[in-house]
Amino acid sequence: MTQRFYQKASVQVAIATAIGLTIVTTITIAHQRSQLRADNQKLLTDVTVKTAEIQRLETLLTPFRTIALEKFTGDEKDALRKLADYVIDLRQKDVERTRLIGELTTAVDKAHELAAPPTLFLNTVKITTNSEGYVLHVVFRPSKEYGLGLLRFRVQLISSDNARITDLWPDETAGFRTADDSKSIAEDGRSANLFYSDMGHVWPRIRINVNRSCTACLVTDNGEKPFIIEIK
Repeated sequence: MTQRFYQKASVQVAIATAIGLTIVTTITIAHQRSQLRADNQKLLTDVTVKTAEIQRLETLLTPFRTIALEKFTGDEKDALRKLADYVIDLRQKDVERTRLIGELTTAVDKAHELAAPPTLFLNTVKITTNSEGYVLHVVFRPSKEYGLGLLRFRVQLISSDNARITDLWPDETAGFRTADDSKSIAEDGRSANLFYSDMGHVWPRIRINVNRSCTACLVTDNGEKPFIIEIK
């Protein structure tokens, strides 16, 4: 019996190979089509997002476009360019104004600092005795060496009820100016005030005379704080 051609082993192998190749090719094409659909969908989504962003930017640009066309001559593109240059120029001028304001503020602060009275800091304290009691010698260190002007001091005894202030005066022989009422001592001797004008360039110094040991509170108009001093 004659064998048909498709019954031959070689032909059957070829047919099986062709069928397998067809199946693989079909699967590959199906996968590629699926990937292509996914890519197309992603591209469509990206286009939608970018279109929405362009519309948003167009909306934001509308008022600037209107201003540009009202303020400058030329077509829309030229007017927008001129508006951009104008905004840059305004920004530069604003930076310059801010710089000038900063310089003026610094200058004003410096002028206030120079015009302000100096701050007095306690520099040295020395206690001596005499036949009438104790003498407190106080030297102040000013924050600047000029413009001391009128100096005011107040002393208050805060201990020992029997202690009294007997004198309060600048502890120097020259370089200051006083008035008839520069010194005032309370009747009970528990407090005293002194004011005078410094005429030289020495550090302010005062002396406080008391009749016995005590604790004194010394205050100046421009001192950093009240000074509590033990006199003994």
